[in-house]
Amino acid sequence: MATGAGSARRQSRAAAEDQYERFRPAIVILLLATSLAAFALPFRAGTRPAPPEDRSRVDGPRPALPYPEAARLDLAAAHARFAAKAAVFVDVRERAEYETDHIPGAISIPVAEVEARQRELASAGEILTYCT
Repeated sequence: MATGAGSARRQSRAAAEDQYERFRPAIVILLLATSLAAFALPFRAGTRPAPPEDRSRVDGPRPALPYPEAARLDLAAAHARFAAKAAVFVDVRERAEYETDHIPGAISIPVAEVEARQRELASAGEILTYCT
């Protein structure tokens, strides 16, 4: 009797596998269509959420940021100080990244060189570093 039950289970399993194989292309197409729709949905005209006004604004320390005790400025305040020549922007990324894109007028001092080149900034006024 045990062999009869085992045989029935094998037949049931084989039937389930056959059914799966029969519907497999439809399942794959359904998954691809769902994924494509989920990806494309934000790109439909008029449905994409607007970005925040100023993503660089930081009113205080954020635990997720490195050195949360470091003072931070929002973009408008940093620009105002730079425009008034009260501050200088220092790009602390690698030189190749600076050459690709940087704030016009910024000085490039890679973070690994800051200590050795700190004298260059002695008379710069306020130093505004950035790395993105």
